[in-house]
Amino acid sequence: MSNFDLSALSSDIVSFNNFSLTPTDPSDIFEFSLANDRTLGLNLHNISVGDDADLLLYRDSNNNGILDSGDLLVASSGVSGNANDVIRYSATAGTYFAEVRRYGPGSSGAVRYDLDLSAIYSLDAALSSQTVSYDNFGLSAADPTDVFEFDILNDRTIQLHLNNISAGDDADLRLFRDSNGNGIFDAGDQEVANSTNPGNASDIIDYSATAGTYFAQVERWTTSSGDVQYDLNLSAIYGLGTPLGSAIVGYDSFGLSAADPTDVFEFTIANDRDLQLNLHNISTGDDADLRLFRDSNGNGIFDADDQEVARSLNGGNASDIIDYVATAGTYFAQVERWDTGNGAASYDLDLAAVYNLGKLGSSAIALSNYSLTPADPNDVFEFSLGSDNTINLSLNNISAGNDADLRLFRDSNQNGILDSGDQLLDASLASGNASESITYHGRRWHHLRRGLVDKILVAQLLLAALNLRQQGYRSSF
Repeated sequence: MSNFDLSALSSDIVSFNNFSLTPTDPSDIFEFSLANDRTLGLNLHNISVGDDADLLLYRDSNNNGILDSGDLLVASSGVSGNANDVIRYSATAGTYFAEVRRYGPGSSGAVRYDLDLSAIYSLDAALSSQTVSYDNFGLSAADPTDVFEFDILNDRTIQLHLNNISAGDDADLRLFRDSNGNGIFDAGDQEVANSTNPGNASDIIDYSATAGTYFAQVERWTTSSGDVQYDLNLSAIYGLGTPLGSAIVGYDSFGLSAADPTDVFEFTIANDRDLQLNLHNISTGDDADLRLFRDSNGNGIFDADDQEVARSLNGGNASDIIDYVATAGTYFAQVERWDTGNGAASYDLDLAAVYNLGKLGSSAIALSNYSLTPADPNDVFEFSLGSDNTINLSLNNISAGNDADLRLFRDSNQNGILDSGDQLLDASLASGNASESITYHGRRWHHLRRGLVDKILVAQLLLAALNLRQQGYRSSF
């Protein structure tokens, strides 16, 4: 038996290559210690063809510094043949022994192998919209990397923020996917994103990810002086791949729990719009609130520096609605479980960004050179009437070979947003690129108070151009 002392094991992968076992020397022992709780990743691979070796992990239970019968076997892998043996074990601080043992019945002569060992940080639960923070962590020349493992259960936008790097130092940030699916961080994993800003400037990764296991790596830059201190924040939110438009984007049957009480939805608007958020179908006996944040610092991720610009905090499972006049930029909608609920709270969330024309008067409003695409197939224009008036709508100059239709809705439920509860008043559905027109006698209605926002909604009507095949139109009111 051969013994190897690794001292303290960290996130840096320690490799032993081209080691061998024989019938007379059938095992190797690798001793190492952990200074704090970590997830151990052991990978026994490149076992010689026609041979077999197994991997065992012991804890020095009696604290005598040697592997003996008093030590506890805490994990093992005995895959047959020369297939890889992998151990992933959540370990507490202490001394451990990794044993590579030749399997005699499955081997002929000397067995050659490679062994990789590392000890990383791992989240106990899947990463979600709740920010997970690792503060006041440190790197040194002798221990230059930290690795943080996490899972996401569905497609999310992973947001990593490496900040508060000590003055005069530098650290970089990388994101890896567990490409080979073995559950440990190794050379077979794919780097999918990185941020390598110079000096102690923050590093940020905003990555659209599919469900799976990922590793965030913080690496000390060699020009740093001494130890490098840093903070790392991780979250996984929902992100729209394209700018939000008038077409309603719905997130249905989502859920919150006491352990995972918030969801965050990121979106951008390409120009000034009226943001309309509708949190509804909240489960009976539960409560959830709705907040809207703007990416005030422009770093592309949801963090403590972002400004809350609107909120709706209705009690119980009543719908929460936000109708906010927004400028172009990035925004985050946050749904938060109110902790007086019955457990898991389910909900639906609808998002849309419409055009707000204000109060319509006798002077015509001309909107020219607007366009629609299959990915963004409708535009909605919101307006109000100050008195009983005849509304004249004209949709014209539709591009040749295309078709667009015109519909007029009334905000029947007086919630200030276009939704399924609104009444269709009239429609113009001419075929091809023929002009569409609507003439309708509109009426005033009463003011509405909702949430924390007072707003006079006087005959609020909405014009929706729907069912577009391609793009290009001009509209006037």
